[in-house]
Formats: sequence, structure tokens, C-alpha cells
Amino acid sequence: MRILHTLSLLLALSLTAGCAHHNFEQNRVHLEADMLPLWHTNAAGRAVVHTTFVVPRKALTRRQRLIIVPQMVIGADSVVAELTPLVADRSQFSRKLHRRQVLEGYADPYSPMALHYDKQHVALLPYADTLHMPLPLRQVRLRAMLTTDGCGRCTAIDTLAMGRAVNAVADLPQQLAQFAPHTFVVRPKVVTGQGEARLLFVVDKWDIRADMGRNRVELDSMTKRLRPVLTDSLATLTSLTISGAASAEGSYRHNLMLATNRAASARRWLLEQLHLPPRYAAQIKVSARPEGWQPVLAAMTAAGCKDSVLISNILKQHPGGNDDVQERYIRRLACWPDIRDHYLAKDRRVTYTYVYTLRNFTTDAEMLRLYATRPDAFNEDELLHVADLQSTDTARMEVYRTTLRHYPQSVVAANNLAVLLLRAGHAAEAVQTASAIAPDRRTDTLRCTLAYAMAAQGRYAEARQVLGTGEDSCLRQARQAIDSME
Repeated sequence: MRILHTLSLLLALSLTAGCAHHNFEQNRVHLEADMLPLWHTNAAGRAVVHTTFVVPRKALTRRQRLIIVPQMVIGADSVVAELTPLVADRSQFSRKLHRRQVLEGYADPYSPMALHYDKQHVALLPYADTLHMPLPLRQVRLRAMLTTDGCGRCTAIDTLAMGRAVNAVADLPQQLAQFAPHTFVVRPKVVTGQGEARLLFVVDKWDIRADMGRNRVELDSMTKRLRPVLTDSLATLTSLTISGAASAEGSYRHNLMLATNRAASARRWLLEQLHLPPRYAAQIKVSARPEGWQPVLAAMTAAGCKDSVLISNILKQHPGGNDDVQERYIRRLACWPDIRDHYLAKDRRVTYTYVYTLRNFTTDAEMLRLYATRPDAFNEDELLHVADLQSTDTARMEVYRTTLRHYPQSVVAANNLAVLLLRAGHAAEAVQTASAIAPDRRTDTLRCTLAYAMAAQGRYAEARQVLGTGEDSCLRQARQAIDSME
């Protein structure tokens, strides 16, 4: 874009005694500016500034030097950077400067760039330099600082407006990044889970003693895990089964009874700790899971015990759920005392599996009200809908972050949060957010968003790698846009 304009500036000089006074009101400095391009076309923020300063002869005395320093300014008067200065000397100033250099050895920093003029009427001073817009700035004002210094005692400074520069390419990724579409559908919210507590019991007993080993820690962990299942007002328990275990040593029937009673003890612990009403005792089922001799074989194999071959052969020769026959042959082995003392597990696992449903939220008012206190009770679709209901981008970003905490692989939340971050000028965080989604889960929309965020950082090669060679219109547009940025 070519800008040709004439701006006038009165050089109001305050001259010291001994300097001639001039009528500067009749002598205005003109600026013919040709900035190609005014709007930057690469992400590095480069633009070539072509300018012609028109200086009337009477604007300066023969004893003066004119220094013009183009500056980039933001806000009221904050200088971001300066361009190369332009220096022009009148004839008498040049002669005085030369004598000073010869007699005093004075080193003039502007000599390599100084122009000399003594036109009768008008001096045309061409100027060209490359403007480097500091990222992530999108717009700056350009002004020229004019300084005249003739006799060495009198100096005047004023400004001349040169226009503005806009980094349009810095905005291009923000303009092109698109939100991922989302349609809210009410779906059943079924939650399943499982866990275990590794407990110590007195041999052949099932009562739980919290002071044995790590029993207190294990029981507290189980209680914390199951509390939401049993006490959440928004949850409806479908099933909860606690299974006890017993070692392989002893008869199968006895171990079955022992494991069942240990599961019942764990159920009583939960009922007491969570202060649950008696009806929950019927809802929480117990079962037994005698361990058998497979865990013993696994422990011996892991320890490199050569006798593990003997155990393996017995288990192969006498398969079946009832391990009494296996135990009879194992007890006859010469290595039985070593197996009993070192490879029979001392703790017993109490495992639990559960299923429950969370209440659906169907009205917008109910969703907004409950989101403030119970975002953990929302499924992914509901959280995304809550984001759609927000009135500001800041609020939407907060909901998308919450969604990703609960559903780290939510493609829609990651894409839309990255778009908002990119539009806010946070390209690095946008890249981090979009990159957190596994590559095999990324949609074309998310790939484009990630590529735009990378391009905003100047990472063009990586952006092209993310886009690949797909023919989707979004991918083609992104590749073309990134080519125009570089």
C-alpha cells in the first residue's frame, strides 16, 4: 500500500544568544512517505520503509545539522525501538566539523551516514530502512524525532508523524483458528471403578485391626475412594461388591469361609466409617476369592527360586478351582518349609468393584447453578455445554480447563481452549494445550488449530508436519496461510 501524504511541522527552535533568528513559520518540513508494505506480510514483523523528507532551505541555518530518528511508539509515548537515523549537514556546519576533526581529533559518530546539502530552495532527503516489529506487538505508531544543532549550544527537538505499522500476519492465526462444533446430547452417566486394599490379618482370623502394618492407610484409601459412591446425593448406587481373599494354605472350603468373612469385615468398616444406614448393608455384596497357588508360583519365579519348576508341574498336572489336591502334593515337597516361610503372602487383598449412575442435568439454569459447586458431577458433554452458556471468553476458558482436568483427552475442550488462548495472544499455551491430545485422537480442526498456534511462534516446519498432506479444506487453507506467513 502506498501512502503519500504531506504533514507539516513547525521547527520551533529556541536559539541561544549569538545565533541568528529565522522566521520558521514560513518554512515547514514536509514528509512524503512510501511504506511498502505498511501491513507486515511475515511473522517476523518486517517491512521496508521508504520515505522522502522535504526540507525547505530556510528551515535550517548554514551552521546547523539536521538529525531525523524514526521511532516505533506504542501508547502515549512509549518508544519500542528506533530505526537508523538520517543526518543532513549544511555547508558551514560541515566546514566547522572538518576543522574540529583535524585540529582536535574529534570523532563524529554520524560522519559515515551524513548527507550534505545547500540547495537554494528545497532539499529532498531520501530515507529507506527495514522496520522490525517486535513480536507479539500488532500495531505501532511511527514518528520521526527531528533535532537541529548548529552552533553547539542550541538544540531543538520536535516530532513528525510518519503513520502507523500493523502486523497483520500476527493476527492471521487468530482469525483462522476455528472452534470445534459441539451438540449437547443428554446421555446416561454410568460410572464404574475398582480398587483394592492390602490388609494384614491375624492368621486364620478375619477381624480387621487398624493398628496392624499399613492397615489404617489402606482402609482410609478405600474409604476415600468409595465415599462418593455411597454418600453422593447426585449418585445412585447400582452395585458394589467387596471380595475377600485367603492364602492357598489350608483347605479350600476353610479358605472360602475365611475370605468371605474378611470381605464382610471390610463392609462393616465402611458402614461404620461413613455412618451409612443399615439398608446399605444389603446393597453391598460380599464374595470370596481364594488366591490359590498361582501367586506363590509367581513369587518363586520372580525370586529365581529353582523349585518353582516343581510347583509349576504340580499346577499343570492337577488343574481346577479347588486347590486341595495341589496343596497335598506341594506339602510333600522337600522345599515346603521354604515355600511356607518365604513365598506365602503375608497380606491379603480385599478388592472391590462398583457401578453407579450420576443424575443428568437437563436445564441450562440447573447446569449453571450446580457447576459452581459440583463440576465433578458433570460428564464431558455437560461441561462443554456449560462452556457454551458462558458470556465471556475468560469464563469459557475456565470451563474448558475444568473439562480437561476431568477429561484430559477431550478434543473439543482442547481445541476451543487453544483457539481462545491464541486469540488472546498466548500462542505457547495454545500449543501446549492442543499438543496434549494424543496424535491419533486429533481431528482435522484440532490439527489446524495446533498448526496455527505453532505458526504464530514462527515454528513453520513443525506446523506443516502437524498438517500433513490431507486434502480436507481446513488443512489446505492452513497450509496456504502458513506459506503466506513465512
